Amino acid sequence: MHVHRAELGHIFDAALVQTPDKVAIYQGDVAVTFRQLDERANRVANALLAVGITAADRVALLFDNDHRYVECSLGIMRSGAVAVPINPRLGNDAVAYILDHSDAKMLFCSPNETLRGIGLAAGIKRIRAVVGIRLDGGAPLPANALELQDWLASAGTNDPSVAVDSLADAFQPYTSGSTGRPKGCVLNHDGQIWNTRVHVEFLGYTSDDRSIAAAPLSHKNAMTGAVKPMLYVGGSVVILPRFDPEAYIAAIDRYKVTYTTGVPAMYNMIFARPELFEKYDVSSVRIATVGSSSVAPELLRLLQRYFPAARVSEIYGSTEGGPVTLIQPLDGVPGLGAVAETDIRIVDKDGRDCADGEVGELIVRNRGVLSEYYKNPEVSAQRIRDGWYYTRDLCKRTPAGRYFILGRTDDMIITSGENVYPVEVEDLLRRHADIVDAAVVPVPHPVKGHVPVAFVVLRRGAYGDEEAFKAYTLQHGPPYAHPRRIFFVEEIPLSGPGKVDRKRLCELAQELT
Repeated sequence: MHVHRAELGHIFDAALVQTPDKVAIYQGDVAVTFRQLDERANRVANALLAVGITAADRVALLFDNDHRYVECSLGIMRSGAVAVPINPRLGNDAVAYILDHSDAKMLFCSPNETLRGIGLAAGIKRIRAVVGIRLDGGAPLPANALELQDWLASAGTNDPSVAVDSLADAFQPYTSGSTGRPKGCVLNHDGQIWNTRVHVEFLGYTSDDRSIAAAPLSHKNAMTGAVKPMLYVGGSVVILPRFDPEAYIAAIDRYKVTYTTGVPAMYNMIFARPELFEKYDVSSVRIATVGSSSVAPELLRLLQRYFPAARVSEIYGSTEGGPVTLIQPLDGVPGLGAVAETDIRIVDKDGRDCADGEVGELIVRNRGVLSEYYKNPEVSAQRIRDGWYYTRDLCKRTPAGRYFILGRTDDMIITSGENVYPVEVEDLLRRHADIVDAAVVPVPHPVKGHVPVAFVVLRRGAYGDEEAFKAYTLQHGPPYAHPRRIFFVEEIPLSGPGKVDRKRLCELAQELT
């Protein structure tokens, strides 16, 4: 049996030995074999070394979904440098902040982001060069940028054989910054290889599996959920340029995808189009997973309904915490279990362990926990204590040892002293036959402190009767948790990583109430 080395840049070394000519990545009509992926990653590494990039230097990537993102990020890490992925859905201010804060010395850009990247990097003296990709049929890049293919032309395909310490920094993704400036999460090689291994072992992925990535590759749901597991086991991954419900289901049919992953909002948009499951064949899917945000039980039921041949699993993780720490076992029983070699606690506001059934903050400890928030010692000290990462996610544990995530600590709504968990109210609303999706946020109340209000997306042809929906929640849920107002929207607004944009919804709610 091949033993993987603890270097993230060589995550597919077993497949390279065993099945070098098997396709690792599909993207449209492009197919990249493991041998080609290896050669391209080596070219990137050798080119970086030739221009003086050294161990621990930061190299940023501003990419929408593209197979060259994978090639470049692996090459960056093979050179001993640290890959800094940037979500292209972020605004210019946030991207410029990350480029500056991360100390990036170079920037790689996808075709759609190259001109933007050139402009944003121009004001940062530390960035030596922008390496971009010309749009098909587009004009040549400006003189102050390098074209990727030309830049790599003279670089060798041999492994640069840089000695990389397994505990060295490998990857530095930035959080979305919903609670302030984006924060750089410093992750090492060993931790990320370890986490991929325990994830693969928990769900039983094999080299016969084929995943699909439609969430941004800069986000953990795509890389941790779809790309890294398939590279590790020698499977294949299908990369979509962006998420679209029909394109997603059509790709499952075309490529015979066996394993799906996505955020709840993506699946909710898919299930709002039930006709797609009559048009396309999804019987190849044997495992369907969902995560990166609170998952309502109703969504798990819909996953099982629309992917009847699949075993359904919720996956919980955080960029800083592993990433993957809790996975629903494939036994059909609700609740999550801890992955191997991970310590889990649920604590109250004073740091005391909660009893089974009590809600508290989830804290985790494992090899994949971030070493620090980059250049942010104050927040590092708050969130990482004695090896434990404090997630700020609310959780409860059953006597049987299953865990349930109830949302973020700052999402919880306190109404006249009662705790209202938005995920529970959202699940109740989604169980109504006329509601496709829902999001619950607080608004101030002069007596009760805060009360919940809801934004809902109706099924096609359904009538929006606010009073009837409020009566439904009063009948089926605790009275203190019922939404005091219900607003009807075409879609729930999402943040860059594809999560519900609760900050925007809170602003809208206050404008409307």
